[in-house]
Amino acid sequence: MSPVMLADSFRILQLSGQATAVGLRTLIWSLDGDQGKDWKDAHVTINSPVNRYRIDIEGIRGSTFYGDIGIDDIAFSQGSCGKG
Repeated sequence: MSPVMLADSFRILQLSGQATAVGLRTLIWSLDGDQGKDWKDAHVTINSPVNRYRIDIEGIRGSTFYGDIGIDDIAFSQGSCGKG
């Protein structure tokens, strides 16, 4: 996922995955707190024993409604993302 931006009162952005054949939802990656106004890159490797996999992107707000989030340029490819 690239890039990611959080601002103001946004609490958590998380990426969860679920192997459709197995049915267990797993937290893969998360980012919390104010990340400022500049775009940030995030690279995540997902290891799955099956070919069918569901990805959930979830934003959880803080105590007010003033938080903003922007997600752009999501790409999926086979193999490791090469970044940690």
